[in-house]
Amino acid sequence: MTAGNLKAALNTAITTLAGTSLVAASAVAAGNDFFSSAGTATGSVVNNQAAVPAPITGATLLSGAAGTDSLATSFVAGNTITVNNTPITFVASGATGNNQINVNDSVQTLLTKIDSITGTSTPSTVHGGVITLHTDNAASLNVSSTNPAAFAALGFGASATATQPPLRVSGSPLSSATSQVSGTAANTISWYTGEAGPGSARATATARVDQSVTVQYGARANEPAIRAQLQTLAVFAAVTTSASNPNAAAQVAALSQRVTQNLSPQPGQQTIQNIQSDFATAQMTMKNAASRQTQAQGMLQAIVDQAESVSPDQVASQILALQTSLQASYQTTAMLSQLTLTKFLPVA
Repeated sequence: MTAGNLKAALNTAITTLAGTSLVAASAVAAGNDFFSSAGTATGSVVNNQAAVPAPITGATLLSGAAGTDSLATSFVAGNTITVNNTPITFVASGATGNNQINVNDSVQTLLTKIDSITGTSTPSTVHGGVITLHTDNAASLNVSSTNPAAFAALGFGASATATQPPLRVSGSPLSSATSQVSGTAANTISWYTGEAGPGSARATATARVDQSVTVQYGARANEPAIRAQLQTLAVFAAVTTSASNPNAAAQVAALSQRVTQNLSPQPGQQTIQNIQSDFATAQMTMKNAASRQTQAQGMLQAIVDQAESVSPDQVASQILALQTSLQASYQTTAMLSQLTLTKFLPVA
């Protein structure tokens, strides 16, 4: 095979890849940008303070001497990094839990503690000297530090906040733009405009079904399981192909493969069945409460019926017997009250 033939084969393969799998991947990524509430906060490229400075990695220490693989400006004991109003305090040694970190710990250790606070399902990363913080709720992410210089050595400014979805391509012309910005109500349609509080979707509607029993039956259209289904179907419907495109069939096949994968239940992620199970549990709780109340109602009604259906003759007879008993009791009491000691003494 000549160099020319190899080049032609490579160009064909790359063109086919770009027109099939990459189209499908781009469509799915665009769907995530529009539908997902997740976001990222990306820092700038920063180097360590090694003898030959190099981009920081997960192994880079948060504090160290010049010439070592450590941040250009060190954190010291007493500094804090605040993540969504939750502080992480730097200590000299013996750090415990997610709210403390040793000054000589690594960047990766810090990212792990930040992720534990945000609860992200996608771990934060550091690659090529750039830290990317991930969050499942872009609106809530806010990270800052009492040591701005050391925080800057991590690649961030005064604070790190996530770009708010839905995201739009930024730059002109759009065909060559590579960055994204937050969409606004003026230039972007938001697919979900309903209630989006921080609590559980089920807790948005509650009902007391018994004296000490309440059930939660609320729901949101942006719950992960519902959003994932809607997003996947929207992506599949939005992608079009041309009859003249030689890669059209392969493009649809690649997209179908991704759609099938995304529609299948994923381990650790909410599914429609999970939502159905929650509603079924609430329904069963209400049925059990209704059953108990029906039984209690039957017992109480029996008592009422017994009182209301008694025979008048029987009541009259019982009252007469009680009256006779009372009269006898009164007569005996009267006779006893007439007795005195003098009636039993002999007459002189």
